[in-house]
Amino acid sequence: MFATAGGGGEAYDMCCFCPLFICIVATLWAALAGLTWGAARASAVAVALATVAGMIVVPLVASMEPTTDPDEVGGQELQWRLFWMWTGATAVAL
Repeated sequence: MFATAGGGGEAYDMCCFCPLFICIVATLWAALAGLTWGAARASAVAVALATVAGMIVVPLVASMEPTTDPDEVGGQELQWRLFWMWTGATAVAL
């Protein structure tokens, strides 16, 4: 799921960042809908989406090793952005 033929930074963009970014945005929308309208279902969906995204994002960031390879550095920056976006969306969801 996290690699494409040829590897490199594009693997992080298309196979990791894009799907997780969509999941995190959906989490935020569901959380805001739950807060705005008092919808318990939307809040439950937001918590579930935050949990699923966290099960992928947190181990991904925790397993990173320092590198000087430009492709890997770019990928690690994307992973940290995902982590902070997930943290913000989870805070709103909870």
